[in-house]
Amino acid sequence: MKLPTVSVIIPTYNRADTLSRAIDSVIAQTYRDWELVIVDDGSADATPHILETYHSILGEQFISVRQSNRGCSAARNRGIEHSRGRFVAFLDSDDEFLPPKLARQLELFAACPELAFAYSDYSFVDLEGSRTESALTAKFPVARTVPARIVGAGLHATGPELFETLLRGYFIATIVGLVRREALGAIRFDERLSYAEEWLFYLRLARAGRAGFVDEPLALHHGKQHKAYVDA
Repeated sequence: MKLPTVSVIIPTYNRADTLSRAIDSVIAQTYRDWELVIVDDGSADATPHILETYHSILGEQFISVRQSNRGCSAARNRGIEHSRGRFVAFLDSDDEFLPPKLARQLELFAACPELAFAYSDYSFVDLEGSRTESALTAKFPVARTVPARIVGAGLHATGPELFETLLRGYFIATIVGLVRREALGAIRFDERLSYAEEWLFYLRLARAGRAGFVDEPLALHHGKQHKAYVDA
């Protein structure tokens, strides 16, 4: 059986109200060779029913795993274990990919085969519904200080300075990353952390290999009502 190019991993916990939106954003990707791996982290709402419905629609493209509640880092790591793609992407169950997300990042990997991972800009919608188109420009100006060379329209390859810049401040959200499986190796989300676990994850990747970024919003991050389940 042919393995998928990209595995999209979604951890979820009691997010029945937003889970379908996240799944539909993967289905809407212009790049079609993906599998979706959803880890239900012990939900007590209608999540299992939603997953059954999508499994009937997507068949082999859809993998669901259930575990007792252990937190989003453990759920993402479980998703990595069950994924099969040459690249791994992460999406939180209350956020969205924009349609060209996977396609544009794979363009970057095609232009720079040596990259370990890619990230991108993203848009942000706050609790009042106000949308900020470029989170990197508006919220994380340190991201604009990373030295990079242009390798295509909106495509950039960063230098080793990315690691030092990330040490100065967080700016790579979980949902904007696309990681080459070989580069992932033994790097996982730290299950001891309940905050900023994605910061440490991308720091480890940046120390281990080169990265690139697509300078356009490729995901939509929604403001959180509470932090009962940390999807940063």
